[in-house]
Amino acid sequence: MYLNRNDADGINKDILFVPVTINYDRIVEGDQFPLDLLGETPKKESFFKIVKVLLTSKKQLGKVIVRYGEPQSLQGFLNHYLSKNNELSLATIRQNPQQIQKFSKKFEEELSYSVVDNLVVMTTSLIATVVLMNRRGISLDLM
Repeated sequence: MYLNRNDADGINKDILFVPVTINYDRIVEGDQFPLDLLGETPKKESFFKIVKVLLTSKKQLGKVIVRYGEPQSLQGFLNHYLSKNNELSLATIRQNPQQIQKFSKKFEEELSYSVVDNLVVMTTSLIATVVLMNRRGISLDLM
């Protein structure tokens, strides 16, 4: 793990994580989307599964927007984390697997927030949501 090897190996390199969002008009997960809106437990997705669908799909996706977020520095987050938790040091985190897990969870949350900040709500998603929320019909006033 980075926290254990970085200084021990005499290496002082940082790792940057770049949050990327891919937003598109057509709902590729069209079979699962209505079930998600109805509150059913979603199927687990992965980056590779989505890329595979996008590459193998012969259907047009409509408008596609790719947004890159601000790179997130692991070293910068570690410094910030240590400054907020005065009782901790890099050595105490390294020696305690629970502290490593807690730090990792906080960093994952930070990355997730930066991905959400870059999401684009596509018009087709809004329309699909309204239609699915009003299965008995939609008045012109509501549209």
